[in-house]
Amino acid sequence: MEESSLESKTLTVKTGSTISLAKGMEFSQRKEATLHIKNFALAQGKCAATCPAKSGGNNTLYVCSSKTPCSFYVQLIKSQRQNKFDYHISSLNFNHEGCSGSVKVTASQVAAMSTAAAAVHANSALDGPSLQDKIKALEGVHVPTRMMYRVRETLLEDTALDYAEGCKRVHSLLTLFQRGNPTAHVATEYSADKRFRRAFLSHPDVRILGETSQMVLGLDGAFLKHKGAANIMLILVGRNGNLENVILAVAICPSEGEDNCAWFVRCCESAGIGVSSLPVFSDRGSGIIASARSLQLDLHYCTRHIIGNMKTKFRGQVTQYMENWMWSVQGAVSQSEFDSKIEAFAIGSPETADYVRNIDPARWALHQHVLSKKLYGWRTTNFVESKNTKALHARGRNPTLFFQFFMKKWMQTKFKRFEQARKWADSGKRVAPKARALMEEQAENARYHDISLSNGDIGFVCDMRGSPPTRRRVNLRERNCTCSFFYQYGIPCSHICSMLAYIKQPERVFDFFDRCYLVESYILANDVVTSNIELVLDDEIQVD
Repeated sequence: MEESSLESKTLTVKTGSTISLAKGMEFSQRKEATLHIKNFALAQGKCAATCPAKSGGNNTLYVCSSKTPCSFYVQLIKSQRQNKFDYHISSLNFNHEGCSGSVKVTASQVAAMSTAAAAVHANSALDGPSLQDKIKALEGVHVPTRMMYRVRETLLEDTALDYAEGCKRVHSLLTLFQRGNPTAHVATEYSADKRFRRAFLSHPDVRILGETSQMVLGLDGAFLKHKGAANIMLILVGRNGNLENVILAVAICPSEGEDNCAWFVRCCESAGIGVSSLPVFSDRGSGIIASARSLQLDLHYCTRHIIGNMKTKFRGQVTQYMENWMWSVQGAVSQSEFDSKIEAFAIGSPETADYVRNIDPARWALHQHVLSKKLYGWRTTNFVESKNTKALHARGRNPTLFFQFFMKKWMQTKFKRFEQARKWADSGKRVAPKARALMEEQAENARYHDISLSNGDIGFVCDMRGSPPTRRRVNLRERNCTCSFFYQYGIPCSHICSMLAYIKQPERVFDFFDRCYLVESYILANDVVTSNIELVLDDEIQVD
């Protein structure tokens, strides 16, 4: 049903509501006008879009998205009245003469539908396909599956409990999760006036993950994006044998100050994570540094953050060449190489060289640990920050939904990785694919090597590309090589690969991988048969 005149038209949509468009219609924001015009076209079974070629300044032209010329258009004008801007329709044509267009809905239109919001508000567990079916039945509009999932996430944020209400459910949620997953560690704290202060949650499998992953950690903080509070998220990340990140623990805290960082580390220790005994990579935030000092952590600075600090201090002076130089200084494998690189650079940029000299090399330079501490090639906290980015949806929610996000993520990731590991095992793989790829890169260099055997287990491998050539000692019985790669990564280096090929025992190469890279370790870390993760049902969560 429709009612119209030359300057106005009213349509009745499937839900029984009406939508009108008229010359002179006013809007307070362009975004509001755009949504209304697109919804009107949607009610006509068409799709309206902005015409960039004929829009600009105070004028915005909306046309039909038809591939053939269509007569439909709406002209929106921005004007100023009494020191306030508003928008009004100056001219329009409702008709779609010559049109070949069809319905094409946008995510913002679907999110604005009252039926969609009501469905998600009534059942936050409603999945994308189910919501898709409801919109089709109630609105008569087909929404692509991927778009529907994005809309669902948006609506979950918009219709979620407010921050204060979410805070009241955190303790109940964490307690129930621990009840279903006894190996998880949880903690909640409230202020003297019983207001939520901070909360902690560890992965239920942190102990086995610690035993089957690289022996190094990453710690970082990020601001939460919920409009109801200015708290931060602290996150601890490890990495497994397939070079995949593993979120070991998360927390919500008032700030990234020393007290909160120290509390987070102590909670991690209580959960069974050996933070105090492992290298921990982080930025040079004052709170993290202070807590690391008081707790005697083996803290390592992110090289990328050091470069970022240099750009701030020496604004406009840090070129790409200087960045490359910093990476080469960090990767120097001896004290003499480290010093010579800084001395050479000091000739042209003494202030920058002095800045780098004043950073404790034990906290960031490889040569301090090249044959004494395994760092697995870690140089930055990029891997942690990538997890911060992927957790944007969680960071925009209240505390209850924040922790539920990670609980679900842990469960899904564990099952996915277990299924992946079973396929590797069934196909006869002994080490994780990404670890094997690193070994194969090393093996490519074998053709440049000259091997001299001392006995059946000891040999000297000389890389003939150098001037002079570089000689390394390999002891197969004791599983060691004097090169930095094998010690740092725990993956067979080019020298071990060369010697095994020389004595015609290449199949032994798998004996030289660290345990974390083995498929059997990957299966053990993600075994859902003996230990699966249980989620908390929404109707079980109580208000404190």
